[in-house]
Amino acid sequence: MADHDVRQKEMNCYILADGFDLEDCAALITERAKRFIFPYTGRILFINERIATPSPSSDYPDWHLGIQFQFEALNPSERRDVILFFHQLSFEIGRAFVFGGRAAKGGESEDWHFIDANSSIDPVLNFVTKRNEN
Repeated sequence: MADHDVRQKEMNCYILADGFDLEDCAALITERAKRFIFPYTGRILFINERIATPSPSSDYPDWHLGIQFQFEALNPSERRDVILFFHQLSFEIGRAFVFGGRAAKGGESEDWHFIDANSSIDPVLNFVTKRNEN
């Protein structure tokens, strides 16, 4: 999931709580994430969407709970702050988050990194702060 060659221009990104059993933490994630993204209104969107049908590999439906943003809508410092926020939230609630995305003009979503209290976030920070050289 970590090493990949992704063009950052026109890339839609997401950070979602990992798992489908989010009942115990959904209210806290919702409250904290909405408060955090308020200054980014229009550039970061909050997502709370349950997919009606379970995926073939699960008995439970997917639950997309987190945020979505276009990579270039945030500067490198703002993207860094977003990652640090979710890393801290992971410490507080004991839940990992998945950082991923897809090209804005189609393509399939791809999970790139986990943001987890027990793992280094250096690879994620390096990814979101590097400038597009294309």
